[in-house]
Amino acid sequence: EVKRTCICNLKVIGHVISYNTKYKHTFIRANLNGQFSSTNIPYTEFLDNEYILVSTNTRINISAGFIIERKEDSITLILERDVTKYNTNELFHIDKYHSSSLYSINLANVGGLMNDNEICERLRNIVIDRKQATFEEGLSHAVITKSAKIIQNLNKVQQRAVLKAISANEYFLIKGMPGTGKTQTVVALVEVLHKIGRSVLITAHTNSAVDNILLKLLDKRIDFLRLGSSFHPSLRYKSEIYATSNCRSPTSLEAMYSGKNIIGTTCYGAHHVLLGKRTFDVCIVDESTQVWQPTVLRPLYNAKKFILVGDPDQLPPIVKNRLARKLGADESLFARLDSENNTIKLTKQYRMNKSIMRLANKLTYNDMLKAGDISIENATFVSPCHEFLMKEAKWIQKALSSDISDSVIVLNTGHTNKLKESYDLSEKYLDSDEVNSNIWEAAVVFKLVKTLLKMNVKLDNIGVIAPYRAHVNLLKKIVTEDIEINTVDQYQGRDKEIIIYSCAKCLSNPDDIKEDLEVLGDHRRLTVAITRAKHKLIVIADKSTVSRYSVFKKLFNLVEDKNTIDLKDNCDGFYWRNLVCTL
Repeated sequence: EVKRTCICNLKVIGHVISYNTKYKHTFIRANLNGQFSSTNIPYTEFLDNEYILVSTNTRINISAGFIIERKEDSITLILERDVTKYNTNELFHIDKYHSSSLYSINLANVGGLMNDNEICERLRNIVIDRKQATFEEGLSHAVITKSAKIIQNLNKVQQRAVLKAISANEYFLIKGMPGTGKTQTVVALVEVLHKIGRSVLITAHTNSAVDNILLKLLDKRIDFLRLGSSFHPSLRYKSEIYATSNCRSPTSLEAMYSGKNIIGTTCYGAHHVLLGKRTFDVCIVDESTQVWQPTVLRPLYNAKKFILVGDPDQLPPIVKNRLARKLGADESLFARLDSENNTIKLTKQYRMNKSIMRLANKLTYNDMLKAGDISIENATFVSPCHEFLMKEAKWIQKALSSDISDSVIVLNTGHTNKLKESYDLSEKYLDSDEVNSNIWEAAVVFKLVKTLLKMNVKLDNIGVIAPYRAHVNLLKKIVTEDIEINTVDQYQGRDKEIIIYSCAKCLSNPDDIKEDLEVLGDHRRLTVAITRAKHKLIVIADKSTVSRYSVFKKLFNLVEDKNTIDLKDNCDGFYWRNLVCTL
C-alpha cells in the first residue's frame, strides 16, 4: 500500500449482486480487528475501469475484475465470482494488475506490420508513409438503391459520409464533432454494408462504445455477435457466451464464428484467436482518437479496409509518461491520417443551443459547428416551477436564468483558500486532497443543485463535472441526490441539459502552475466539458488561478462580462456563511 499498488484490509458491505454472469461487490475499509471502519480509502494510482486482482490473507488472486465506482470511503468492483461465498470472515486486499502482456501485445501489433501479405503491405503504406485514401469513382445502381431508404433520415453530410465510406478503397475518416450524430451515422453505415452483403468488424476503445452501436443494431433486428465477457445486459443473447453454449465440437464452434457477418468487440478484444482466421470486408473503429496507435493496428489486420470515427479535438489516448507524450505517443492514428482528402466532418449538431455552440466554435471548432435547426439553436432549459427562482438571491437568479443570453455563466469564487480562517467546517469535509478538491466550490454546487431540484428540474437533466477525482469524491459526499457527478473523461459521449463544471483549483501563488502537466491546461478536456451541455453551462472557478491556463484565459475572454458573477460577501445577496451553513 505504501507503494500505491494495493488497497489493504477491506470487507464487503451489503449484498453481493449477481450482474450479467459477474458479481458486484462493494468494499469498505476495516480496522485490524476486522470491524468496519470509516477510514477513507487511499486510491492514489487506482482508476475507474481498471483491471484488478482480489486476494485474502491466506489466498492470492481469488478473483479478478474491474473497478466500476470509487467513493471516498468505499470501492465497488465487478468480479468474476462471489468472493464471500467461501471467505465469509476474511479481510480482502485489492492489487493493481501489473502485466507486461499489454505491452507485448502492442509490440507484436507493431511487428505485425512487417508481415509479408497484402493487408500488411497496404497498412505500411498508410500508417508509415501516410498514403492518401482513394475512392471508387461511382457507386453501383444496386448500392445506391439499397442504401436510399436506410440513409433517408440522415442529414446531407451524414449521407455523404456513409456513401463516401462505402466507396473508399483502403480507408476513410469520419470526424464526429459534439452532438453531430456520429453513432447514428455509424449505425446507418453498418446497416447499408449489411444490406449489400459485406462483413463488418465493429471495434472501439471501450465496451460501452461498442455496445452503443450494437444496441441500435439490435433495435433494427440486425444479427451480430458480441465478443468479450463485459457487455450490456440487453446483449446477452447476442454474446459469445450464449452463442457458444450450443456448440459441441470445434467444427460447430468455428462454423458459428465464421457464420456471423457482423462482429463487435473492443480493440484489445480483436486479438480473439478465431478472428485471426477471418478477413472482414470493413473494420469500423469508433472512439479511434482515444486509441493508442499500436493498439488500433490489431483489428485493422483483420479487414480489407477500415473506417476511423472520432474527434481529435476531444480526449486523446492516455499516455502518462511525459517524455512519451513529447515524442508523440498520444497521437492517434486518426490524427496522423486526418486530411481534407481522407476525412469528412460532421458539422451539423443537435445538442447545444447557440450560446454554448458559439463558445465551442470560438474555443475549438473555428465556427464549423452549425445548429441542426432553429429549435435546437434557441432551446433553453425549462423549469416547471420557475417562480421559485424569483425568491432566491440575485446571484442565484442570474446563474440559473433560462434566458438564452444567459446560457453560459462563470461564477468567480476568488481566493477561497483564504476563507478557511473565517469559517469552521466539519472535519469530514477537510480531510480530502485540498490541492485537487475545493469545499467552497462544492458548497456553491450544492446550492445550485438544491435550487434546481426545488424548481422541479429532473435529476437526469443535471450533470456535474470536475477535473480531479478528489473533487468528484468530495462532491458526491456533499450532493447526495442521484445526480451524475464525474470526471471529464467519464463524461465523454454523454450530455445533459445543465452542466456545472467545478474547476476546484485555487493556489495562493498561481505562478506555481505547470500548464503542460495539468489536467486543467488540457484544451481537449475543456472542449469535452463544455460540449456536454445542451442548454445551460455554469463554470465555477477562481479566475485568478485558472486564468493562468491559456485555454481558460481564452474561455473567460469569450464570456460576456454580464455573465460573469463575482461571488463576494454582500454582493447580489451572496454570503459564504449562508452556503457553509447548509452543508
